[in-house]
Amino acid sequence: MLACSTPPEGRKRWTLNLLADKLVELNVVDSITSEYVRLVLKKNELKPLFKEKLVIPPIADAEFVCAMEDMIAVYKRPYDPQRPVVCFDEILKQLVKETRQPTPARPGQNERFDYEYERNGTANMFMIY
Repeated sequence: MLACSTPPEGRKRWTLNLLADKLVELNVVDSITSEYVRLVLKKNELKPLFKEKLVIPPIADAEFVCAMEDMIAVYKRPYDPQRPVVCFDEILKQLVKETRQPTPARPGQNERFDYEYERNGTANMFMIY
């Protein structure tokens, strides 16, 4: 893919215009606008300028890998109504309170909220399915 390749000399990254020009140069299309390239990237959820961040665990020893494989095996089990798989997750959420009244929605515009807020504690949310 072009976005994963090295951009042209003198450029740090691919722009929509550069991508459009390269597609024409490679005879992928006869002509294309940068706006159409933007729409295709947006539609396909391709974001070449963003880097995906992963949480890489500490050095995984054999015991860790074994435990992870056991857990993954549970999710691969066929459905059994006598022994359903129950998943549990939790997350800590900050509770906030608006400091100003939001601006009501108008035709063609969503309700608007001010960026200022008052911290109102935290709560643990649990999900079981």
